[in-house]
Amino acid sequence: MAFQYASQSPDDAARLGYLDLPPPGPAIDAPTYRSLSWHIALHSQRRVPEAVVSDAVREYLALFYPQVPFGGTAFGGSSDRSPFTIAEINRYARTYSRPKVLVGGVDLYRALDKDVLDTVAAAPIRVPALLMTAQGQLNAIQGTVAPRMTNIVRAVEVPNAGHWLVEENPQFVTAELLCVLDG
Repeated sequence: MAFQYASQSPDDAARLGYLDLPPPGPAIDAPTYRSLSWHIALHSQRRVPEAVVSDAVREYLALFYPQVPFGGTAFGGSSDRSPFTIAEINRYARTYSRPKVLVGGVDLYRALDKDVLDTVAAAPIRVPALLMTAQGQLNAIQGTVAPRMTNIVRAVEVPNAGHWLVEENPQFVTAELLCVLDG
């Protein structure tokens, strides 16, 4: 969303903090993006995630959140530690237990084909950008975003962080954002 906003409203964007995965397309088409993680593929399916999750939202979230952090089992690790507290999981479960919210949450994944088209159509952004990725992902992600973000002034891996950058290493993420965004 930040990339699209900066592309569509360049006069409103002085700097950009871009975290985690690259925007879908043109370097990563929708089928390839869906193959990046089991949860992207699952959540992209019509009606399947709602059928699997709807009666067990809290249990699903409690099992899912530990899958994709640094060292999580979705990426070959053995960690089963969630980056979210029990209170946060309960809050997310209350929110996603509402059927329309659950559908809206998975619809974000179902929009990948449109996201690819939107990214391809978007003008590259030229504002100074900070790129932050999970540990071990910087080179791959920077290679896909560099043609779309032509002024990456700082690119860093968040130590000991997987998909949940902010939750896994909030001090590092905050310091990096302040360094670049404060200009």
